[in-house]
Amino acid sequence: MLTKNIILLLLALCCLLPLHAAESATAVLDKAAAKIRASKSLSASYTITADGQSNSGTLTISGDRFTIVSPQISSWYDGRTQWTYSTHVGEVNITEPSPEELQQVNPFAIINSFKTHYRASMLKSAAGEKKIRLTATQAGSDIHSVDLTLSATTFCPTGIFLFFRFARHAVSHDVAASDWYDVSMCVFMDR
Repeated sequence: MLTKNIILLLLALCCLLPLHAAESATAVLDKAAAKIRASKSLSASYTITADGQSNSGTLTISGDRFTIVSPQISSWYDGRTQWTYSTHVGEVNITEPSPEELQQVNPFAIINSFKTHYRASMLKSAAGEKKIRLTATQAGSDIHSVDLTLSATTFCPTGIFLFFRFARHAVSHDVAASDWYDVSMCVFMDR
C-alpha cells in the first residue's frame, strides 16, 4: 500500500513539472510585457535573416505604434494603418495589417499577445538569458511557433526566431541586449 502511494505521488509530481515550466515562461513574458508597456518608447538596432539574406535597421516603438528604418525600407504604423516605403521601387504601400501580420514585423506584438495566441514553455538557456518557445494555439495560424530569447536582466528581446506554417524557412530577428534604450523624447503623433 505504501509503495502504491509513493508511485502515485511520483506520477502526480511528474505531471505537475511541465505546468510549473509553463507558469515560469508566462511569468517571464509577463515581466517583459510589463517592461515594454512601462516605457514611453523604446528603440533598438536589429538584423533580420531570412532565406540566407540579412537586413539591418532600427525599430522604435511607442505603445502599439512603431517605425522601422533600414536601407531597404522605411515603415510607420500608427496603431491602425501601416505605410511602407521601398527604396528599391520608390513607392509607398499603405495597408491595415492584421494582428498576425504585425507579429511578423514587430516582435513586441508577439510578446504582448502571447496569452491569447500562444502556449509558452521554457527552453534551456545560456547564462544571462531566458529562452521561451511560443506555440500557436490556433491550428490555422501562419506563425506556427516562436523561439524568443530575452535578456535575463532587462527582459528585452535579444533574439526572435519565427517558424511559419507553410514555409520551409524561418525568420530570425537578432538584437544585441545592449542596443535597447528608452527614447523618452520620441513622440508618435495621433492622426
